[in-house]
Amino acid sequence: MSETAVQLFSRLGAKESLGDAGLHMFSHISGGLLPSDVVELSGAEGTGKTELLLNIVAYCILPKVVGSNRNLGKEVEVVYVCTDYKFDLLRLVTVLEAKVNAAYGGGACAVTVKEAVKSCLSRTYVTHCSSSSELSATLDFLRITYLPRHPEVAAFVLDNVASFYWMDKSRLSKPADRPSLELWVQSVSNLIREHHLVLFVAKPLLIGRTDEAPHLTKSCISDDFMCRQWRQLVKYRFLLQKAGKLPGNTQTDAIFRCTPLPPLHSSQPHTAYYTFTIKDSGVHFMP
Repeated sequence: MSETAVQLFSRLGAKESLGDAGLHMFSHISGGLLPSDVVELSGAEGTGKTELLLNIVAYCILPKVVGSNRNLGKEVEVVYVCTDYKFDLLRLVTVLEAKVNAAYGGGACAVTVKEAVKSCLSRTYVTHCSSSSELSATLDFLRITYLPRHPEVAAFVLDNVASFYWMDKSRLSKPADRPSLELWVQSVSNLIREHHLVLFVAKPLLIGRTDEAPHLTKSCISDDFMCRQWRQLVKYRFLLQKAGKLPGNTQTDAIFRCTPLPPLHSSQPHTAYYTFTIKDSGVHFMP
């Protein structure tokens, strides 16, 4: 089968930046998120990791122009690999509907919103994995078969990167078996570099402090259970924490804190952070 012009440009790396991926937490990145960048979102259970990933997906698959909004989304395709079965299609649809309706000034008809959301979902490929062997097979399928046929894919989402950590740790008891994690990381690295993708991953805090401490300690920043190859692959790291509730709010609206972390080899503390809330219409960052 002959290669199309779009596929040729994709193979040669002619993919544009994802900018801030629709989230204020990436606004400090000069030039925006570029192909082959790796973004890691780490945090305890219930700190907004999956919600942020769904909002990133929504921004990527939304059309560039909707109603009066000339910069609503990126209109690219996304691959979403879910290893803990937390992907919520209805939640993604709700966020998409809210953003499309807002682009029309809140007055879009139901048919218009439905058709726009349907078009967005056609740019999303979702798959689930229940073991590390399934994940490895999925990565091979994506790299060899799926992605060469879908050069419009610009983002790869993995939720989460450590679902099988304890399972594999207990199974791989022999020292000779330990390189399996390094081989898996190499497969991920090859995939995003060959196909020029931005990789977004969620990672739970399996080791170290998991509470909502108001200040970051050096051990909290530097402690990591992943292998050295993974730490070298990640370019941007963020720690997510719960930070209380909205003042004067009698409902259950929670505030979340997102802190950009320095590289693991750096001893420089990070005190700047972003705060956000989660509404029906998606993630909203606070001033």
